[in-house]
Amino acid sequence: MRCLIKGIKYMPEQKSTEMAFQIQHICTKDISFEALNVQQIFQQEWQPEGTLDLSTVFSQPANKMYAAALYVTVITPLDGKIAFPCEIKQAGIFFVMNERRRRCATLRWQ
Repeated sequence: MRCLIKGIKYMPEQKSTEMAFQIQHICTKDISFEALNVQQIFQQEWQPEGTLDLSTVFSQPANKMYAAALYVTVITPLDGKIAFPCEIKQAGIFFVMNERRRRCATLRWQ
């Protein structure tokens, strides 16, 4: 019995113990950048400082398939107002075979 999982030939009758990892899809879900108060920003001298927020979301949409999303938010304030907000959302779907659950849980949080 053979089945094709998004481009991967998977033959269950074979008893391979090797770990298999393959990137199925990588996509950019969202990118946004705003330049607020541009006229005021460039009329004064300032040292930009920003905050960086990273977060991840994981799910398992199918057996041996994992989805991961990375969210990056950068906010640059000026005099208490937001000057440049930027958000990026990147996602991917991965195939993982013959990997112990404990190890997969470790991979998720690294």
